[in-house]
Amino acid sequence: MTIKTRLLAISLFFGILPIVAMFVAANQAGLGMNREFHNTMAVALMVTVLAGLLSPGIIRYWLFASQVKQIKEFCQHVKAGRYDVYLNVPNERNDDGNENELVDLMRDMNWMVHRIKVNESELKEAVCSLEQSKAKVQSQKQALEEVNAAQLVVQQQLQGRTRELTEAVDKVRNLLDNAGQGFLSFGEDLQVAGEYSAECVMIFNQEISGKMVPELLYPADKRQQAFLAALFDQIFAAEDTFLRDSYLSLLPEELVLEDSYIQVAYKLINHPLDPQRREILLILTDITEQREMERKIQEEKQVLSMVVKAVTHYQEFNAAIAEYQLFCQEELPALIAANEPAGQKLNTLFRIIHTWKGTFSQLGICRLAAELHELESALAALREETADDIGQSGLDALFSSYSPEVLAGWLKTELEQLKEILGEGFFLADESIVIENHKLQQLEEKIQRLLEPCQARILIAELHRLRYKPFGDLLNIYPDYIANVALNQGKEIQPLLITGSKPLVDPEIYHEFAKSLVHVFRNAVAHGLESPDERLEAGKAAQGRISCVIADQGDNLTVAIGDDGRGIAAERMRQLAVAKGMYSESEAAALTDVEAIRLIFADGFSSTCAANELSGRGVGLSAVRQEAEKLGGRVDIITEPGKGTQFIFVLPLAHLRKDGEENGTCIGCR
Repeated sequence: MTIKTRLLAISLFFGILPIVAMFVAANQAGLGMNREFHNTMAVALMVTVLAGLLSPGIIRYWLFASQVKQIKEFCQHVKAGRYDVYLNVPNERNDDGNENELVDLMRDMNWMVHRIKVNESELKEAVCSLEQSKAKVQSQKQALEEVNAAQLVVQQQLQGRTRELTEAVDKVRNLLDNAGQGFLSFGEDLQVAGEYSAECVMIFNQEISGKMVPELLYPADKRQQAFLAALFDQIFAAEDTFLRDSYLSLLPEELVLEDSYIQVAYKLINHPLDPQRREILLILTDITEQREMERKIQEEKQVLSMVVKAVTHYQEFNAAIAEYQLFCQEELPALIAANEPAGQKLNTLFRIIHTWKGTFSQLGICRLAAELHELESALAALREETADDIGQSGLDALFSSYSPEVLAGWLKTELEQLKEILGEGFFLADESIVIENHKLQQLEEKIQRLLEPCQARILIAELHRLRYKPFGDLLNIYPDYIANVALNQGKEIQPLLITGSKPLVDPEIYHEFAKSLVHVFRNAVAHGLESPDERLEAGKAAQGRISCVIADQGDNLTVAIGDDGRGIAAERMRQLAVAKGMYSESEAAALTDVEAIRLIFADGFSSTCAANELSGRGVGLSAVRQEAEKLGGRVDIITEPGKGTQFIFVLPLAHLRKDGEENGTCIGCR
């Protein structure tokens, strides 16, 4: 029975009881409305009130006294940590399942204590874990506080170091800005990074941040820009160090920007923030003043060389000057006006100008040689433009700019410089008696006409000694010449020794041939000899060797000029002949090795890719062959690839042998 039902029963009971009492009393008295009735009612009311006052205590005691006491004791035990107590719960459940709420509470408390008892160990472990976690948290907190304190110290140190680094960077930037060099870097996008030295602005005359490096280095050359961009791409992509260094070596080391010479150095570096990324550092140095100084020094060296050659080879120097002046004054105008095909005249001029260029290079008159090289280039351009249809008008137009007066003026400028150094009287000084050649010839004719042949032969031989000289004397200028060529070519060479016999020759007859040999000596150095590294790799001495042997073979003069260089490959000559359109592939293949090698004497044949002041026009050896043939001689070649090449010139000596002789017998002496 629930508490609510019990209270309802009590209330009904104590409410009906007074009424029943009054009804009984009224019936017994027979007087429902008399005084006694009223008294009875008063008593009933008093009893009702008294019952109402007493009913809470009775209800409390009846309903809750034992249960509350049990619950109180139960709670005290639980509070003390005892979880084995148990409340005796009365079984008051009725048929409807309606039960006292206090009984339900006691059951719930028993279940709760049971669950606490069951989970007590887990709770203790959890509490222990919490205690440990609390201790760990406290330890970590303390460690964090210590780390935080250390971090504050480090942060202060970093701030101080940052200030120091900032000051150092400012100093470095100041040094770079005032170092007189440009420093910039770029990555795979080829765009200049934001940081670069102030000198870069001076070099490029603009702010260059974000600019494309190929466009900065070659602002007006699209082909070079494309080549440079492709080369940089290969450098960034290359993983092999040797291959990357090979690509770096192909980059230009010197540039001309406007009127300035800029030296460029390259260094592959890692990106400061991302070590996996590569960048290229460009170091730009303005060497305009250095180049100008080098040019002046080079000019002074050339002048000094010219002075030395003029003093040590006075006769050859004077002869070359006189011949060149004669060429400018008479031969050149006559050749231009000659009634010959313009193409033939152009080829002749090619050979003559090429030979004069070599002669003056040999004599140290380098500026005149450079001017002649420019004239030779103009002749080459005229021949290439007009091909087979070379007109006289084109030749006349060319030599209106390069007139004989202009060509003579080039020499006059050089001679004026020599006079300033050596004095006006240098070209007039001569300790020997000078007899003109035509006067000697007239004297020879008179002797032959007036004297007996035997006497004439003796006198004429003596006269010849005044005019004739050993052939080797005509070549005395070549040892110094090939030494200078080798120096300019970066090659090492032993001193040239001219050996063999010393046959006397008429210098007028052999002068042109001796002068044309400059092409043979030059080609031996420029093309025949290898570089020191190539020679060492081939098992040769680093110094190359060129020899010149003169032999008197009765009626013939033999001049053998050889080198121990790379030799001439017949197959290479065939390939060049096909490339130059001289032969078809089948015609070239049909050539013998000797025929293929002799193509080197063909007019316009050259194995050099680009012409310079030394070689490359393909007219040098052709001129030598023509000079030898003019004398009635010939030239042979002995060559072996990897071993060297020898040119053997066989020239007649009949000009000297037959003077005053007839069939080897002196008629007047019989």
